Amino acid sequence: MSRTTDSAVVFDFDGTLVLGADTDPAVADILMRHGARADRTALMEIIGATNSDWALVSACVPSPVREKAYAEILTASAGAAAASQCDVELAPMLALLHSRHRLFIVSGRDEASLRTILDRHHLGSYFEAIVAAAPGIPEKPDPAPLKDLLVQCSLPTDAITYVGDKDIDHAFATRAGVAFVGATWYVDRLTVDCTKVTRPAALPDFITQAFRARSAAV
Repeated sequence: MSRTTDSAVVFDFDGTLVLGADTDPAVADILMRHGARADRTALMEIIGATNSDWALVSACVPSPVREKAYAEILTASAGAAAASQCDVELAPMLALLHSRHRLFIVSGRDEASLRTILDRHHLGSYFEAIVAAAPGIPEKPDPAPLKDLLVQCSLPTDAITYVGDKDIDHAFATRAGVAFVGATWYVDRLTVDCTKVTRPAALPDFITQAFRARSAAV
């Protein structure tokens, strides 16, 4: 399959492309230090269910200290980047996909630590653009960040596949009107009924076949 400019694969980041170090305990400490009223157990549950650090501090700490708490969380994320892990099949998979489609990332991680991790694993050159979490950017499953990206890049929704590892990623793709593939090569976290790919090496051919099937159906 030759490369096209009107088809794209958009990836989630954490748990899909890489496994990041666990910063949840450090984030809980930061939130508690800045006035979070929930106890530690409740905070850990909130952290696990939230897909944006800014949304997290907005929900948990008083307004006057949100920016400071957010900055400390970003520092913790950056410091943990060196401990991130990447499947050995990721780079070859991305290289093959890049030869066929445009590639993007839409993630709940902040851009600085995301790019640090991409650089660490030599993956950054495959992606045309990254939409990362930041104040003012809606949190998944709100589809606005993905829809905005598609408009800016002149991409039709029927030529997009979003690859993620969690139920919220499936909801995100569904609300944006794009196809979804579950990435389960690290851990299978998906409880919804969806197509799953268990190895990075299998993803390019699966996506190629899916695009061909969609094109034939039109």
